[in-house]
Amino acid sequence: MRACLGDRFQLSPEAVPLQAPPGEPPVLPNGWGFLSLSHCPDALLLGCSKHPIGLDLERRDRMLPAASILRRSYCREEQERLQHLRAEDLRLAVLRHWLIKEASIKWQQGAISRDLRFWEVRPGMSSVVHQRSQQTLAAALHDYDAWAFAVVAADQQVLQSITLCLA
Repeated sequence: MRACLGDRFQLSPEAVPLQAPPGEPPVLPNGWGFLSLSHCPDALLLGCSKHPIGLDLERRDRMLPAASILRRSYCREEQERLQHLRAEDLRLAVLRHWLIKEASIKWQQGAISRDLRFWEVRPGMSSVVHQRSQQTLAAALHDYDAWAFAVVAADQQVLQSITLCLA
């Protein structure tokens, strides 16, 4: 992370003022920007922006109990949009929704167990809304090699100015 941020800020990795207490997300001091971090077994994704962001990374071939996740953790509107899908199409749709939802939870600094069911990915998958607060975020999905990732921010223009580092 320090090497990636050092490149971004044109500093040596040792000079990056990254604060990473155990068990907490890494942060930069006020005025340095906002970070979001995600990893899976074989990759790490770090995002840096002048504005709060959230991101999530998964392998595209990750196997998950899609029907069960859809039924337990997705809102009625999402269930209605996705329930007609079968097998691989359902797995991919649930995975892509999951990416956006988890990125949104990271943006809000929330918890999956508490907040997952309140984030609704909108049709077209370019935005997500929190059903209680009505907070709407812009969302973008990307594929890179074997991975897929989502990035969210309060404003669509922020999505264009994020620095990403995938390792």
